[in-house]
Amino acid sequence: MTKLKLLLVTALATASIGVAGLATAPSASALPPRGDCQGLAFQAMSAQIKGDRESNLGHRLAAIVYWALAAGYAQQAEDCFAGG
Repeated sequence: MTKLKLLLVTALATASIGVAGLATAPSASALPPRGDCQGLAFQAMSAQIKGDRESNLGHRLAAIVYWALAAGYAQQAEDCFAGG
């Protein structure tokens, strides 16, 4: 997962928050709590940073594990902010 994709997820999250105020929101039970979506985005960024750190230390396998976690969290956050 590249840093660009992580930035795009963050931008999507910010845009979703801004657009949500303009659009008619579905019922509260249809959407996950916004804090859960932000938590997933934060976990994605944290895992990406840990992967980068491990890579810089020469621990390639550990970096790959963290990057895989980051990709999973980023996809979940993206789906969460999209309402799906």
